[in-house]
Amino acid sequence: MLNVGSFTKKESVLELSNTMDSIYRSYQKEIEQLTMDDETKKKEYQQLLLAVDNIRTAYLIPYINQLYLELEEYGSPSKRPNYITFLTDQSIEKEWMDTEIKRTYLLARKRLTKEQTDPKDLVTKFLYEWTKNKKKIDVGNQDIKNLRDRIALRKQEYRNEINKTSEMISKLNLYLNVLIFIKDSIKEIVLPEMEGVHAFLVAKNMAAQISVRQYPGTITLESILKLANTPYEKHYFFIKQVFLFYSNVIELMEHSINVDFSTKKCITPKDLSWLLGKKDMIEKSVKEMSQNIFYIQK
Repeated sequence: MLNVGSFTKKESVLELSNTMDSIYRSYQKEIEQLTMDDETKKKEYQQLLLAVDNIRTAYLIPYINQLYLELEEYGSPSKRPNYITFLTDQSIEKEWMDTEIKRTYLLARKRLTKEQTDPKDLVTKFLYEWTKNKKKIDVGNQDIKNLRDRIALRKQEYRNEINKTSEMISKLNLYLNVLIFIKDSIKEIVLPEMEGVHAFLVAKNMAAQISVRQYPGTITLESILKLANTPYEKHYFFIKQVFLFYSNVIELMEHSINVDFSTKKCITPKDLSWLLGKKDMIEKSVKEMSQNIFYIQK
């Protein structure tokens, strides 16, 4: 009877040991998947950063510089372009250290399976073994709880990091779409229509100068202002919106949000709200420009 009790305790210790092994093996599988998910999200974010950097450097900066030169003919725009450098670095990488979980598991298992020299006296040996196994079970149960708690915290850290990267991907996609919209608007609407308006003003100015036998002058801000309240006021409204469009684009390109994205700092709700507001203003300018185009097809 005494031996049966002792045997039962030993079986309980073995069950706890198997439970610990099972918990740790499950953790390793789950963490492997979470690590893969984390790496996938970070690679996606890096690819978006490269896409944004390409749009900015290969397309937007040359287009905006050209737009500035075009607007200079009507009077100086709000300011010259002064772009924030976009850094596509590797700062979003994070090295995960799981040694703490492994150490917790190994120490707990060692305590559970540790053997000590038993007394030789049978009665004393039974009482000693019973007490020893009971203590092992109590400590083992506490160790299992501790192991589970630590694992839960670590898995949540992974999930939080994945969610954070996912949120940044969503915000960076929004920013990328704004840049693409600006690029397409300048290429397909602003510069082609400005070329037509410019040709019209040059011709109009030449006609006026030739009529009084003077050499043709240059295009000025006054040239476009005079078109207000005339059959050609569409040109006036178009150029007016181009100035507003240019001002908003420059503010976007110079804002610190560019650095925040490239270093994967948290984009605050205030910054996101600012970006959304700037997006709306730019889209509004393009919509109004589109309503006043004359030389290109709508």
